[in-house]
Amino acid sequence: MAKKTAAPAPVSFSAMLGQTVVPATDAKKKVQLPIINLDDNLSAELKKFITQKAAMKNAEGEMRLAEAPLLQTCLDRMDSDALAADFHSSYEVKAKDGTKVKFITVDKFNLSQEAENIAAAKDLLGDKFAEEAIQKPTVTMKAEVFEDEDLQKELATLLGDKFSKFFTTSIKITLKPGFDERMYKIAKDKAKVMQIRALCGKNKPFLK
Repeated sequence: MAKKTAAPAPVSFSAMLGQTVVPATDAKKKVQLPIINLDDNLSAELKKFITQKAAMKNAEGEMRLAEAPLLQTCLDRMDSDALAADFHSSYEVKAKDGTKVKFITVDKFNLSQEAENIAAAKDLLGDKFAEEAIQKPTVTMKAEVFEDEDLQKELATLLGDKFSKFFTTSIKITLKPGFDERMYKIAKDKAKVMQIRALCGKNKPFLK
């Protein structure tokens, strides 16, 4: 009688993942881009662009530094007034020489939906939480429904012509990857390329 061979031990999930690991250096190779060589005039424009871009970033940083203490002063004033039952969402901020800007706040909150954060908010607001919090449901159909004909038939059978009573559908048309290359083969000339680019809303180019 032949000796029974022991069944192979089941492969763990982590082991299966290990079989598909790709070395980080091979996972993403740097693409060698084609080069556009500029003439003297455009080379000067490129240098000017880079210089002005650096200056803009520097100016942005200095603006934020100057802005910070002003915002804090305005927030302090707004808090003080509001706590004294004199709430204002906006203020006019004036320098001694008459220079003016507006300080504006918006009634919008982005409450973190983490369970512990909600619990902390309930503790902090107490009985007022129930008064101030509202629930805005967003119903999302599982992605597999759109890929599985059996699920689609089951859903259609359950809801029938009442589907529109419970769901609204928004369909967005997009273009397949690689269209930016293929549009040239479709167009065949510059004028049509420009038409396609404009009609299809291709993103504007930029320098980084």
